[in-house]
Amino acid sequence: MNPVGAGVPPADHAHQTDQADQAAAADTPESHAGGLAGPAAWAAELAGLRDQIAGFHERSAAQEDVIRRMQQRIEELQAEVARSFFAPVINELASLHADATQAAEAAEATAETFTAQRAHNELLAFLARVETCMEHLGVEPLAARPLDDFDSRTQTAVGTTPTADPRLDRRVARVVRQGFAPPGARRPTVYTRVVVYTHDPEHAPASAPEPAPALDGTPDMPPTIPLPDRSNER
Repeated sequence: MNPVGAGVPPADHAHQTDQADQAAAADTPESHAGGLAGPAAWAAELAGLRDQIAGFHERSAAQEDVIRRMQQRIEELQAEVARSFFAPVINELASLHADATQAAEAAEATAETFTAQRAHNELLAFLARVETCMEHLGVEPLAARPLDDFDSRTQTAVGTTPTADPRLDRRVARVVRQGFAPPGARRPTVYTRVVVYTHDPEHAPASAPEPAPALDGTPDMPPTIPLPDRSNER
């Protein structure tokens, strides 16, 4: 058998040997690393950066949501603290206002004219100071009076008084405790407690003041709708 390379001219054999050596030299780890540093590697790095930026945005959005919810909760707690702090004060002053009103009415009705009048005036001055205190707390009296139409939006019926006069039906017979509300509020802070007339044809006529006539001269008749009982609600 002819040896390998037999019949190949010396020049061609040398050229083939050089090409093989060059190919072997190119096929090294360094050459492979150098190839990865091209566009494919840059694209991989950019993709990684995009993932990191997306994760950062997600974390930032989550942190902003936590901060927003914490701020909302703080505001709710502040409102709850304010209500829990002022509500007992307002209720206590409302009861004090009712007691002073009843004392002033009792003093005016006594036979001792001078002393009763003086006590009455002093109690009225005391009432004015109480109302001023309530105004500082942001509420004012609802000024309910006897013979006013019963208004369930601002009043609570704590009792009823039968009357044979149909014109008195669903009118305020007596104010037990005055109500208080912020100016322009839709609901009062303290509801007015009243005793209300209810029409009963079989009841003996009671001595009660006549309701004020309407502008056209006819009695001001309230609507005949059932009287709600909210004595246990407020």
